[in-house]
Amino acid sequence: MNIRDIAERAGYGVSTVSRVINGQSNVSDQARERILAVMDACGYEPNTNARYLKMRSPSPVAAFVMGTSNRLFGDILTRIQARFWALGEEVAVTHLEDDANEVQFAIGYQQTRHPKAMLFLGGERTYFREAFG
Repeated sequence: MNIRDIAERAGYGVSTVSRVINGQSNVSDQARERILAVMDACGYEPNTNARYLKMRSPSPVAAFVMGTSNRLFGDILTRIQARFWALGEEVAVTHLEDDANEVQFAIGYQQTRHPKAMLFLGGERTYFREAFG
């Protein structure tokens, strides 16, 4: 199921469905309610990766998470993503191995993807001292 299917079932154009998904205000209440009802009935979840690719101009916030087994980081990351989402921001998450140099990885990431901001969960202070004095 994709945005075109939702548009067809709701009886609206893809652009209108997109505006509803993106929380824009220039949609009638009737259209918004109908589209949201169809999305709910179909169990439709917007594809955040596709949304990011489509809306590339505003870069997401980059989050670098050290290790994959730390449950505390999972809970923190979920809360961070929810807060940024409420502000209309995307968070691109990268999980790194425990022994990775997250600072060097982040520098390369910044040079190619230009995130709005970067945040680190976990990491080695030594790498930060080496990179930033």
